[in-house]
Formats: sequence, C-alpha cells, structure tokens
Amino acid sequence: MNDIRRVIFALLCTCLGVGLSALAAQVTISGDDPSIHTRDDLVSTDEVLWRQNSIGQGGSCFFVRVHPEDPERVVESNDMGGTYVSTDGSKTFEPLTDTDTAYPRLSFITDWSFFAGDTNVGYAVTNQNGIFKTENGGLNWSPVSTESAEPGLFWTDQPYRRFMSAVAVDPENPDIVFVGLGTGYWDNMYGSEGGHNFPRYAGGLIHTSDGGKTWTSRSKGLLPKAIVRDIYITHPATPGKVIIFLATSHGFYVSRDRGETWTKKPAEARAVVNEISGKHKAEKTLPHDRCRDMAVWEDPDTGDTVIYVTLETRVESVGDRYDFIGGVWRSDDQGETWREANGNLHLPADLVLKTESADAMWHVIRKLTYQEFFSDPTKTAGLEPETYDENSSLYSAAYRRWTDYQAKRRKELYAEKDQILQKVRNNGTILQDFFTIEVHPTNPDILYVADAGDRGLTFPPHGVWKTEDGGKTWVNITRGADGWKNPEWEAYRSEGPVLNITQSYVKDNLMNKGGIRISPFGAWDVRTFDISRSDPNVLYFSSHRVVYKSTDAGRTWIDATNYPIGENGWMGVGNSNLTTTEVFFHPEKPGHMLLTQHDEGLWKSVDGGETFIKTEHFDTTNQAAYAAAFDPDDPETVYAAMHFSPGYDGTGGHFFLKSSDGAMSWNGVALDEKGSAQLTKEMVPFPPAGIVTAIVIDPDSPKDARRIYLCNPDPALPGVKISVDAGKSFETSAKGLGEKRAVNHLALDAADSSIIYAAVLRGEEDGGLYVSRDRGETWSRIESLPLKSALRIRSLPGVLYVAGGYGIQGGKDPDGGVYKSTDQGKSWQRIFSAPQVNDVAAPIWAPELVYCSVRNSLQVLATDPERRISANPGIYRSSDGGKTWTRANRGLAMLRVWSITFNPHIPGEVWCATSGTGFYKGLDRQFAGGAKGE
Repeated sequence: MNDIRRVIFALLCTCLGVGLSALAAQVTISGDDPSIHTRDDLVSTDEVLWRQNSIGQGGSCFFVRVHPEDPERVVESNDMGGTYVSTDGSKTFEPLTDTDTAYPRLSFITDWSFFAGDTNVGYAVTNQNGIFKTENGGLNWSPVSTESAEPGLFWTDQPYRRFMSAVAVDPENPDIVFVGLGTGYWDNMYGSEGGHNFPRYAGGLIHTSDGGKTWTSRSKGLLPKAIVRDIYITHPATPGKVIIFLATSHGFYVSRDRGETWTKKPAEARAVVNEISGKHKAEKTLPHDRCRDMAVWEDPDTGDTVIYVTLETRVESVGDRYDFIGGVWRSDDQGETWREANGNLHLPADLVLKTESADAMWHVIRKLTYQEFFSDPTKTAGLEPETYDENSSLYSAAYRRWTDYQAKRRKELYAEKDQILQKVRNNGTILQDFFTIEVHPTNPDILYVADAGDRGLTFPPHGVWKTEDGGKTWVNITRGADGWKNPEWEAYRSEGPVLNITQSYVKDNLMNKGGIRISPFGAWDVRTFDISRSDPNVLYFSSHRVVYKSTDAGRTWIDATNYPIGENGWMGVGNSNLTTTEVFFHPEKPGHMLLTQHDEGLWKSVDGGETFIKTEHFDTTNQAAYAAAFDPDDPETVYAAMHFSPGYDGTGGHFFLKSSDGAMSWNGVALDEKGSAQLTKEMVPFPPAGIVTAIVIDPDSPKDARRIYLCNPDPALPGVKISVDAGKSFETSAKGLGEKRAVNHLALDAADSSIIYAAVLRGEEDGGLYVSRDRGETWSRIESLPLKSALRIRSLPGVLYVAGGYGIQGGKDPDGGVYKSTDQGKSWQRIFSAPQVNDVAAPIWAPELVYCSVRNSLQVLATDPERRISANPGIYRSSDGGKTWTRANRGLAMLRVWSITFNPHIPGEVWCATSGTGFYKGLDRQFAGGAKGE
C-alpha cells in the first residue's frame, strides 16, 4: 500500500493539478491588499497539492457511516473538524471539505439520510455548521440555507451555532426532508424547566418540501427544546400513508400527518419497580422517556415495524438498594406498548465490582453522583437560580462546579464505600448506559448496542454488544483488553478469539490495554457504531483514537485507520484526527525526521516520512510533544519536550528528555527551575518546567557540552532557559526581556550562532521580536519591527522572516502578518498583511519561495464580517519573495495550520502540521527537482 500511495501522490502532484485548475482560476494578489481577507474568489493554486502523510485517527470520532447501497463507501467525521470519504472500504480516505471555504464547512456531522428511490441524493446535518446536500452519493456536498426557519428558533441569538442532531428524507419525495435540532454529540444537562432538564441548544424539528429552499417548524405536540435523537419515516405500501417515528431526549413520538402534529407514545412513562433479583417485571410502558437513540426494522412486504430505543440508565435509591433502570426497549405496535430487551445486559453486581482496581467501583459511584448533581444542579453546585439563563454558557459553569464537587464527593463516597457496595449488591445487577443502537436490515432479532462511555458515565466492560434473539441474550463483540480473558466473563463473549481486535500503535496505551490504575477491560467506550445496510457483515465502530472495521459481523476487527510497515512502523490511511505541532529534519542526514503531536507524543521517520515509527511512549494515557531537536552531528541523539497529562495512572507533568538511540529510549532529565532530576517510569512531575515550544541547539558548541535553548509561552515562567551541559541543567536568561514575557519561538541566526532571536507574545505588555548577540546572556527588542506579538522566526542566509499578530475575538491586530528583513533586522517590509499568521517558512534551496499560514476564523466570528479574523484562512504561497501571493490549500482537510517546514534535502518538498487532521506533505511543482546537491 505504501508504494501505491507514493505513485498516487506523484501522479496527483504532476497531473491532477492541471485538471483542478480548470475548475476555477487561481487568483494572485498582493500580500498587503486588505481584500485578501474578505473577497470570495480566492481559490488555491495548483502549484502545490497536499497529501495527508500521518498516522491515522487520534482523538475521537463521533460519526462513521456506510452508504446504504455501497458497503465500500464510508464517510467519517471527526471531533477535530476533519471529514473524509473512502470509496474502497476504508483502505484509503480523501478529504470531503472544500479546502477554500472557511465557513460553513462539512464538519462535525451528526447524521445523514438518503432518498430511497435514488441514493445519490442525500442530506447531512452537523453539530454546528448546518445542513448539507449531496447529489452524487456523498462524494461532494454543498451547504443548504436554513435562513427561512431561523427567526423562530431560540438559538438564533448566536447564528454561528446551528446545532442539528438528526435528518430523514421522505422515501416518496427527495425534496421532503425533516431535520431535528439539538446538540448531537453530547447529552449535556444544565438547567431545569417544568420538571425536565434540558441541554443547551435543543429546539424541536424543522421541515422542507422544496429540497431545502425554505424551512418551517414541525414541532407541534413536541416538548419544547428537547433534543431530536433520531427520525424514521416508513416506506408505505400505500402511497401517502407514511408514519414518522421520532425519538427525543424527552419522549418517543409518532406522526401520521407528515409531521403536522405529534403524539407521545406512551402518553406517560412510569417507573418500573425491580424485583430483588434485579430483573424487570414485564411492563407495557417505558420506565421513563429519556431516549438516547432509536433503530427501526420494517418489513418491506407488509410494512410491519419493530422499534427499539435505548434509554438513559437511571439510578434510583429504593430502600436498601440502588435500582438501575433504562437500557434497551422494544415495541412491535408502533410505540403503543413496550417491553424490555435487556436480557443478560443486567450484569451481576458482584461480577462488575470484582476487581482489584478501584475503577469499576469509581465508575458506579460516578454514575450515582452525576445523577445526584443534575437532579438539582442549583443546590449541589451552589449556583444561584437566576444564573440559569438559556443564552449563556451555563453548562460550562455548572460543569466546573461539578468537577470540584465530584472531587469532594469522591472522598466522601469512598468513606461510605461499604454501604454503597451493599446497596448495589442488594439490587443484584447493574445496567450499563447505552447510546447507539442499530438493527440488522433483514432480521429484527439481530441487534447491536454500544455503551455511552463518557457521554453517559457508564462503567466497564465497555464496547458493542450483540443479540441474535431479540434481546434475550447478549454477547460483547469488541474485546481489546486482557480483562476478557478472565473465565467468569466467558458467558458474555461472542464466538471467535478472546481478544478479537487487531490494534495499531494504540495497543500500548493504558486506555486500551487496561492496567492496575484502570479497569482490566481498558476503556473501550464506543463513540460511534454503524452496520452496512447492503452487506450486514460489515460493521464499524470507533473507540479511543481509532476506527475499527469488521467484515464478519463482529467476530473479528481490524484497524481501519492505520496499516503496519515493518516491525514498528505505521502509516495512516488518510483520515487522521491528530493535533500536530511540527516536523523537524536532521540538518545533515536525509530522511531523518521527528514529528511532534498532542496525545500521541513524539514519532520519528528514517525514510523521509514513508514510515512513521512510534518512539518510546511512557505508560500514561495522554502525552503531548511540543518541540524536538536532533543533535546537529548525530541523528541518534534526540532532545524532546513532552507533557504527560495526569490520568488513570495518577502521573503527569512537563519533561525535557534526551535520547541516545533515536528516541527509542530516554536517558533524559526532568527540568525544573532549580536544575534537573532523573526521569523515571514513576513519572515524578515537575510542573514548573512548563510547556516547551522550541528547542534550539547551537551547532558550534561541543558535542558533550551542547548549548541548548528552550522557550516557554507562559508569562508565569518568563525568559529563555539555557543549558551548557547538554541538558543536564538549565538557567533562566531574561535580562532585557522584562517580566512576564511569554517566549513562543527561538531561532539562531543563519550566519552567526552567537546571535539568537526570540519571538515574544503579546500579553499585559506588547511583545515583538527580541535579539541576543551574546548567546542569550542579554536581550534587546528590535524596535524597527512594528509587530506587537511575534509567533515564529525563520532565519536564512541574508534574510529574516517573522510571523505574528493576535487575531482574537472582538479585535484585530493592524500590524499582524509576515515581515521580511535583509539587513539583520535594521529595517523591515511587511510582505503579507493579516490579523494573525501562525507561521512563515522559506527553504534554503529557494529563499524566494515563501509560505505562510493564516489563522482560521473562529466559527464565533465567521458570520460577522466586522469581527472575523479572515474569510480566507489557510496556507499562502509566494514564489517572488513575498511580492505576490496565491492560496495553497489543495488537499488539506483542515485550515488550522500550526507550522510549515521545508525539507532541506529535497527541493520542492514541504510539510505542514495541522490542528486536527495530522501532517501533510506537499510538492511545490515549480521548484521540484532532485536531491540536494544534484
């Protein structure tokens, strides 16, 4: 596959650009033309085409769907904003987003639906950006305006927020579409109204009968502001006799007049009383009305339906026991009556709590305290009632209070542990929280449910559960951690290997492998799940950082985001969801690269990015690498700055590390302000070290006493850290920088290593560019540069580039952009004007070739021309030293670009790191040629 990717990439770079240019002519513009950030005709040049070159996934994916008629066509929409399509069964992915459109973009998809008569026609709804339509089966999408409906929607005070949660296309008419409103990803509760808790930005149902030209409300009879979880429109044998089912966060509804009116079924839900055995009595109603998801099976010949819903699992204190009520419920009469379908999903309490780890107990306690908190958040969080205003960010405020409350209650509850254990065990069983539910397309008794994870505060064992007898017996089909090897869980395993998931680089992460501090089952909570309607053996689910695929109905699973190369190498398939920071090349050794990123730490390559090798990762849940550096003479000596988030193992902190074997093991030191300490596997944290964003090594210093510079963009830790003993100890240099100066980047002068430049961010005082001409002993501000907030510096022989600005909500930096000096900073020319430029880069093999990245508009600003940062974010390219520019975003799935790096060894090759879609490699066709020196 690697060879195939190289061939495709070369063909695209040399040929496809010609075809792309025929779609829209590129526009060349002067860098100081203010219209560059407002005009709508700026399309990207075909001189460079970006190809994602990164390990796959990372973060979370809340939407993976298979096209209803093509099991090879898969769309994935990730939580960092990238949306991708695969036409070969997830072997490769391509970005779906329009790379020259800042807003709205097809991102954060929550649901889609296709017309039954022609599945080329479909609609997708998103968690923020509105509605989109496709006419070629999901390969391309265009936005659909909802302006006609917005005056009646309560959230229009914030028009950049268009929360859509569900969509359904009428099976008889592709122009008739229903869209549910509300937050589609999270079930955040913050206030109370009429006895019901409501999340932010819920809001009923809207409808179009003209293909999206106009929209009207269809919420008569619905509880106001309830989230619409799912919509199903029947395929009637008699034309015009459609029935619509609606699952909402506060009830199941039916309409027989195409959504004109809605009737709640059943009219009143009532609590179901548990028997001491823990099994529910048979009832004809739902225990409560809080639906999480719905799945409908319909007989194509008779029109009979079987409806399943998942209900939030609630906990009720009944005398000397806790009752767990909710889960999976079934109706065979269009919602008139219901029966429970949880079967053996009621797990024995003793079995769940039987672990040496405190994890299972803590998850149960967390569920209990969560419900206690949100039953009356005003009381338990200490918030005043009048602060619960639907137009403010109240959930965030409540959640912050809840976090503090949770920590206090954890101590209290552990003191009461024995009493809680007894109350749970008295009930006999524990019921997990389930979110997603899917039914087999031809057999209503084959059903899948996925646990709600941190969306519902459930507990191990996580994963996807399957039944083939309508809910009487269930087995877990996603088993990735050693806890499943325990014999007492054998009855809950499906056929096949005990551990049936083939994992990629994430297999060593605590979240997946489990451990002493985390459940032995790991944290396999499911973010999304789908079944192919045309080939029901094909299943997908996403868990922590990876999407997995099964072609045997869940017996086994493979990683659908990465493929292995060699013993320790990986490459993604084009659907990365990683927040990456920078690419570093060894100055003398072609092919040797270091790549830094959030969550997944430090990676390396020794073949120019054809293979990514996982470096030594410590036994922590999250690890972020912000900066790295090769020793100038030895590619095996590596320095890295990493941050380990406190997690299930209770460790964390900021560390400066050193390796002598190419980052495969570390003999580094943990940096604090007093000196250093040996880094151990126990991960003793040293928070005063802060987050290091640049490591600069003086190539003229002795190899055994390297002079190393570090910077930290935290005003509480000002100055530049300097080591003269290869990182064993550091001193702070701040003379001339002033107090509370946040230094974001460092660069040695290309001609004189005794000169070093520091990019200082704007804080309480203006920042700018500072210089030291005595190896960091003293600093002075370069007053000739008007930039008040410097972000990045690039020094090449004879030329100096600086990028910066502060594009923030409510204001723009009039001096932001890219500046160029050809006299070591005595004078400057602004060659590109923008409120904020994240980075600027130029290669040593073509100093006149300049790239820069403009900060993307925040969505909060995107619809307000007076406040948005730029209507045209992303990468810009100049081939004449900054006189003229063109956009250069072709192939990018994300316009949030943190850094740009040219390969010093291969003319034409350029890399960028994005905040959410991984790394990209580009080939500048104008300057492409042989290897350096040829």
